[in-house]
Amino acid sequence: MPWPDWQAVEHASWVVTIVALIAGLIQVFLVLRELRKRAKIQMGLIMPDAVRKPENLSTQRTIAAPWSPMGAWQSEQIKIPFGIANSGDRSAENLYHELIFPSTIFSVGAAEGEGEVSRDGLGQAHIVWGPDQLHPRSGLTHYVFLHVPQDTTDASVVSKAVFKDSTLLETTLKLDFQARTARRWGR
Repeated sequence: MPWPDWQAVEHASWVVTIVALIAGLIQVFLVLRELRKRAKIQMGLIMPDAVRKPENLSTQRTIAAPWSPMGAWQSEQIKIPFGIANSGDRSAENLYHELIFPSTIFSVGAAEGEGEVSRDGLGQAHIVWGPDQLHPRSGLTHYVFLHVPQDTTDASVVSKAVFKDSTLLETTLKLDFQARTARRWGR
């Protein structure tokens, strides 16, 4: 005895096929839209009075370097904020940020527990921050501590970034140092 509602089953299978096709097309559209999204990494120097936004990062900054009045061979320690930010619409997964200081800057370091400091064969100082210290969406401000050697008026710092599915991004940041003598009050 044949099943009396076989046409209803056939109609239902067509409905399921059409719904699955539409759902598949929607999925393909969503995947293609996600693939068009890009992370937009910006690197630079944080300006003291500017709002901390990616578009406010600068490639040049003048920094006052305090000097002891006793004639030291390098300045007192100064703190310089460097920034990296993602203003794109996709996360920058596995983000690494590296700053390369010229060999003329002898004493350079990162905040304790942040960044790995090393020197290459040319004497350049490298500070690298990895994914465990960087947020893939918003980025971070890095504080670098250094002493300016005597007769050094400027330095070019190379800033590099790389993340999953990207090419190496690189920019040169210019630091101008302005000598400032530390005053002793009451003398």
